[in-house]
Amino acid sequence: MAQHFDLMERKTIQELLDHGTEIKDIAEIMKRSQPAIRIEIKRNGGLRLYNAEKAQQICEERSKKANSEKNSPIQHLRKRVEVLEEQVKKLMENR
Repeated sequence: MAQHFDLMERKTIQELLDHGTEIKDIAEIMKRSQPAIRIEIKRNGGLRLYNAEKAQQICEERSKKANSEKNSPIQHLRKRVEVLEEQVKKLMENR
């Protein structure tokens, strides 16, 4: 699983983009895959509008939202129902 970019990496991307560095060269410099760099840039403003601080903020907000949804009471109940359904299925198979 690919690791997320941290703020320092995002600032490096922004600086390199500001200097006109190509994505393949950014990837080589940062020892990251070209697709990872491309995705990071595309999802955070594109080549001309990429902003490291804003990208970091968006990432943190996305992470908070995912964690709150994952830990919500409804998600907990859904998981419990899945476990119970699996147990019932096993019981029915053993009859």
